[in-house]
Amino acid sequence: MASPIEKLQERVKGSVSVTFSYRCNASIAVELDADLNDDKSCFLYGETVYFRMYSIPSRIPVDIYTSMGNAVLNNNFLSENVEDQEAAFTDEKSFTVTKPIITGPSNVRWFGNDWGPLVKVDQGTMRYSAATDEKILAQHVANCMYDYTTEYRSGYLNGVYSSEDKVNVTVYIIERE
Repeated sequence: MASPIEKLQERVKGSVSVTFSYRCNASIAVELDADLNDDKSCFLYGETVYFRMYSIPSRIPVDIYTSMGNAVLNNNFLSENVEDQEAAFTDEKSFTVTKPIITGPSNVRWFGNDWGPLVKVDQGTMRYSAATDEKILAQHVANCMYDYTTEYRSGYLNGVYSSEDKVNVTVYIIERE
């Protein structure tokens, strides 16, 4: 005969985790500035390394820290055209991006199933037009490419020196309280 605990363990169960926050859909992404770094990803001691910071929402105040050297984040915002981004829908109405959507989407090209225009929901989310909800029920999947305009803050890291052959340096950017 099964114990009450064993009976409980045999039951079909489900649960959900819910996150509550003062702000949802917020993020910071940092990447090397390929243009200013001449497509380099390895640097000699003493060289300046340039990076871009993208945030959603795009103009949040931040603090910057580094494990070595001096890191500076400029206060001006620069515009960037993001082209030929891909989106794949599988029974989904929306998707998130890592760079804030300032204008767009534009130049939407569907490959196969065409679900109509993409629309900006907020700086971090796009979705297909609500008018195409019936198509998703029949087709389930669609792929497209699109363009949009984003903005970023430029930064740099310099003053890195060490007697080691190779060191990794962390640049840490966090939203200001």
